[in-house]
Amino acid sequence: MSFKRDFDPAEKLPKLLQERLDSWRLSPPKRQFQVYGPLSAYLQGHKFRTDRFLIKPQKLLRKSASYKDEDEDEDEDKDEDEDVDNEDGPFEEGTSFDSNGIGVSNENQKYPDFTVERYFGADNDDNPHPDEIRVVVEVASLCHLTKIMDNIGDPDLKSLAMAKFKASVVHQLYNYLLRAIPKANGNRVLGVASLGNEVALRYATGTSSVQIPPNLDDNWISLFDPRFIRELNAARDL
Repeated sequence: MSFKRDFDPAEKLPKLLQERLDSWRLSPPKRQFQVYGPLSAYLQGHKFRTDRFLIKPQKLLRKSASYKDEDEDEDEDKDEDEDVDNEDGPFEEGTSFDSNGIGVSNENQKYPDFTVERYFGADNDDNPHPDEIRVVVEVASLCHLTKIMDNIGDPDLKSLAMAKFKASVVHQLYNYLLRAIPKANGNRVLGVASLGNEVALRYATGTSSVQIPPNLDDNWISLFDPRFIRELNAARDL
């Protein structure tokens, strides 16, 4: 028996997964962990087929050896969650090679929630084609935003606080995208910031620029907006 599909109906997702994602229209997920499982299930094996793509949760994004974050301080301390292991072998002091075949710094490492990457078989020296990042996903906490808003009485200040919180999420995605550019083999990288049932979309190119996708004037759009699915399809079909 057929049933009504709301989120990305063209993918014909399994019934239970479809129902979970569809429910977010009226009941957006408040916490990040409520998003990870369904979003990962949708991306891996449905939107991005496993014969061509891998979903890498908590992807370690280290800056390329010549790259500097726009807001990075020369004397900035290492991130608390920085991975101090050097699993990829020596490159030169303070650097190594990552799984995308790029010489990277071991300092100031960052972890977006997911990356979607095109892969080309065995991960060894006999395969000269490293994985390519196509999508970077960062999931923010609606519960966190709600707590901030609950402590503010003035409506104008509430709006300002919401805008500031959302801007901080997009800025975090911005820096992830800058780090992803050298690991995309010259392809465009789509960035997705998720908050409840809204998404903000950005893309980065080999010119080291981060932009809003064409014909997308809104900073944040509904997860159910066809433009979101269109951008995912474009990243998949490169």
